[in-house]
Amino acid sequence: MIRLDDTDHCCYASPPATLPYRKAPSKTGQPLHRCPGLRAAEDDECGDPGAAAAGGHPARAVAGGLRDDHLEPDADLAAILAKAIDESKMGVKHGDVLVVCQKIVSKAEGRIVALDEVEPSDLARRWAEEHEKDPRLVELVFRESNRIVRMERGNLIVETGPGWICANAGIDQSNAVTEGTVTLLPLDTDGSAARLRAGLKEHLGVDFAVIITDTFGRPWREGQVEFALGVAGLNPIEDLGGT
Repeated sequence: MIRLDDTDHCCYASPPATLPYRKAPSKTGQPLHRCPGLRAAEDDECGDPGAAAAGGHPARAVAGGLRDDHLEPDADLAAILAKAIDESKMGVKHGDVLVVCQKIVSKAEGRIVALDEVEPSDLARRWAEEHEKDPRLVELVFRESNRIVRMERGNLIVETGPGWICANAGIDQSNAVTEGTVTLLPLDTDGSAARLRAGLKEHLGVDFAVIITDTFGRPWREGQVEFALGVAGLNPIEDLGGT
């Protein structure tokens, strides 16, 4: 599995046969994920579901590099990722899975908003003042939401347009394009994954799956969970009916 995000790290293990995984904080030389029900990989290895199911050993994780400091809207993300993969000398083959952080997809698709251009509603101003929040950010959360799931003690849990239940509608202020901007979730992450997969196949000549992810917190749980927001090239549902 390859994971490319908006830091300077990516990891690779080839080829996972099924999707379920849990992401640990990614650092160079540390495991990218653990697959439920599989033995933990050692040192810098990632668990390989296919290999484990066959009694084999987990595939090795290889650190590469990618930064998105200058990633602009309408950038050819497939070309950028293909170049990063090629320069890392990791190599890819049929059946691999590329996991891409949502943030760089949002940036490339222009899902960027300058907070100075947002006019907060009266409700956003009142709630922001009560909980010491930025009213412009609160207003954006309202705009990106289909419904408010919970709105208390300074927390905004909402349902987004595609149906994701998450804090602040997935709006991200960290590592945005410039100071005072935020990134929104892609409008159609399955479509984004499909386009990225097609572009990478054109550049690299290899057909592999693409997953676009974001990190969500879960109620009453410590830590974070990596959610697959968009998928292309594999079936993300494991049917356990009858088991």
